[in-house]
Amino acid sequence: MKKYKFTLVVLFGVVINSMAQEIIPLDTSHWKIKGSYIFENYKGKRAIYNQGGSITLKETKFLNGTIEFDLFLKNTQMFPGVIFRVIDDKNGEQFYLRPHLSGKPDANQVVPVTNGLSPWQLYFGPKYSFAYDYNYNDWTHVKVVVNNDKAQVVLDYADEPNLSWNLLHQPKEW
Repeated sequence: MKKYKFTLVVLFGVVINSMAQEIIPLDTSHWKIKGSYIFENYKGKRAIYNQGGSITLKETKFLNGTIEFDLFLKNTQMFPGVIFRVIDDKNGEQFYLRPHLSGKPDANQVVPVTNGLSPWQLYFGPKYSFAYDYNYNDWTHVKVVVNNDKAQVVLDYADEPNLSWNLLHQPKEW
C-alpha cells in the first residue's frame, strides 16, 4: 500500500505531499490551482488561501494509501475536503467537512461523486457522517485511509477511525 501524505489547507492552509519521504513544495509547478488564491505563512505553516477553487496534485497516481491534510476552519458555511480515486472529471469518492454544523450528526459527509453530481441527499445518516466539534482556533487534521473498496477517516489524530465506509466506485488508479 502506497502512503501519500497530503496537507491541504483551505482558508489559510498548507499543501504538502510526502511520497516516500519526498516533500512536494507548495507551488504552481507541482499543484494545479483553480480559483483565486494567495500563498502566505499562516499560524506557522506555508499556506494557501484558496477562495472557491480547488487544488490538485499534478502527475500523481493513487489507488490505495493514506491522504492527510490540515484545515484552518471558520465557523461559516463551507465544504472543504478531498476528492480521491478520481476516475475522470466526473466520478470519484469524496469526504468533506461542514464546519458550520459543528457538533451535529452531519458535521461532515462521505459521498460518491457520480457523473459530476454529489448526491449527498441520498447518502445521509451514521453510515456517511458523524458528529464532530470543530476547533476554530487551530488546525484540524484529517486523515483518510483508502484500501480497495473501503475507506476510513480519522480527525485530529484520534486513536480510532471516526468513520469507516464502503466506496461506491470500483477501485481504479488515477
